[in-house]
Amino acid sequence: MCKRIQSIAFFLALVPAITWGSCDAVKASIDAKLKAKNLSGYSLDVRDVSNPGEGKVVGNCNAGKNVIVYKRAPTNPPTTTK
Repeated sequence: MCKRIQSIAFFLALVPAITWGSCDAVKASIDAKLKAKNLSGYSLDVRDVSNPGEGKVVGNCNAGKNVIVYKRAPTNPPTTTK
């Protein structure tokens, strides 16, 4: 029982380290999840937490100093020819 509690405590101690990982690792992880859902036509940008700009914040990195911002690429309306 004691080893089980120690294992759980160890895992819980690692969660913040995983969550606050390097920006490249977090961005790659988010990108892999989006590609697994067959999404395309988007960009993921690392930005300062104080100025995320346009898009949806989908993650954070660098001990909360940066955010990962998801932005869909603009879709061009079909052109008609005369």
